Order: sequence, then structure tokens, then C-alpha cells
Amino acid sequence: MNPQVPNPTQPGAIGQYTILRTLTPERSFLAQGVGQPVVIKLLDHDCLVGGRLHPNIRDRLARVRELAHVGVANLHGVESDGERAFAVWEFIQGETLDRHAVRLDSPAALARLAREIILAVEAMHALGIVHGKIHARNVIVDHRGLVHLTHVSPLLYDDTKVDARDLSAMLQTIAAQRGWADSPMARISSQSLPLPQLRARLAQSADDVESASPAESAIEKTPRRLALLAVVLAILAAVALAFGLIRLSHRAAAQKPVPPQAPPQAFDSP
Repeated sequence: MNPQVPNPTQPGAIGQYTILRTLTPERSFLAQGVGQPVVIKLLDHDCLVGGRLHPNIRDRLARVRELAHVGVANLHGVESDGERAFAVWEFIQGETLDRHAVRLDSPAALARLAREIILAVEAMHALGIVHGKIHARNVIVDHRGLVHLTHVSPLLYDDTKVDARDLSAMLQTIAAQRGWADSPMARISSQSLPLPQLRARLAQSADDVESASPAESAIEKTPRRLALLAVVLAILAAVALAFGLIRLSHRAAAQKPVPPQAPPQAFDSP
């Protein structure tokens, strides 16, 4: 008997994995594996030949497994279920980028996250893999603030411009939703730059904001710093005056007294 894909009210199993809940009806599920949760996602029929993975798809997914250390969710494998096949992905504990972006405090913060996403995408491209489905729900930000690309498309995309276009569109959408459409980050994202240039320009925009902020803060704090400097100078002056008076008193105490029998002329200056 084939394992049954569960409906939202009836838990079930896919292969060796127990379904915990449905993420997308009849397509993706949160499941429990051996010792860890996973995300199981249905592969399109285009990925199969005679109920088995197409050789090119199998090769592509094998290369995806080499990317777990560069910000891409780990692909555990493929689970067969009759004429269907499911990709079994690592479950990243965190929140999707569209939800996380609500708490970002500036376009510079979004630019810093975008830079990390681009590094992961560039690592994929170096292995000849195009993600093909970059959008805010396929980017997870974990509790440490690290980004992870998930659900790399198994289809044989071969044009890296697909990822560059989708990534730029994702950043522009988030910027518009946050009211940052006129920010340098949004303008840079709209320029259709190759990924290395886009990453460098975004990094520069974030660094420019960070370098400007301390200067503005210093200007705001100048009156308080001047007042503190005046207090310090006043204390130093008081200490110097007290030290001078102490030295004078010591010198006066050390001066030899005039003998009582001395004649009056002893007090005269020589």
C-alpha cells in the first residue's frame, strides 16, 4: 500500500517520514524524520521519467547537496511514493524574509541581508546551479540573523540572469512595502546589475549609512561633550590650585625663623 498524502485533518506519512502539518495543500509538508524535522516538497512530473528521477535532475539535486555550508538548505534526498517523488529538505527554524523584513529598521539592514543572499546564489552559480525560484518565502532568516536559501528548483534552469532578476525584484518589492522605494538600496536593486556588482554596490550603500550615522551622533552629542570637558578642566584647575597652596605652605613652614634677639635691621631687605 502506498503512503497517503495527508489532508489537514488526518495525519499520515510519506515514505519513512511522518507528516506533522501541511504547508501547501498536496504539495509541501512539515514532517518528522529520524531525529529532525524536514520539509517534503512534491516534485513536478517533468522531473520524472517512468516514475524515476530524470538523470539530469538527479545530477542537479546531487550538486545542490554540496551547498549546505554556504547558506543553502541541505537536501537530504528524494522520497518516492508510487508515481510521485518528493524532495526532502532540511527544515530551517526561523521566518521567511517577507515576515522578517517587517522588523528591519533601515534600508541598510535589508542591504546587508541581500549581500548574504547574493553570496549564497553566487556559490550556487559557481557549481552550475541556478536557483530558479528566488522570492521572499524561499529565503529563511534564522534566530541568529543568518539567511538560508530553500527549495532550489529541480528544473534545469541554466541562465543566471533568472536569479539576478528575481532577487532584484524581491528587494524592490520589500523596499516598496516598507516605504523605502527612494532609498539608495532600492535604486541600486533596480539597475539590473550582474550579481557581483549588485553585491558590491549594496555593501557600499550599507557602509555609507553606517559611516554617516556616527558623524550625526557626534554632532548631536557636541554640547554635552563640551560641558563635560569644562567640568574636567575646572576640576584640574582646582587640583592645581590646591597643590600650589600646599607647596607654598610647606615652603613657609620650612623657612628659618628670625631669632628674637636679632636687631631690627634683620627684617630689612638686603
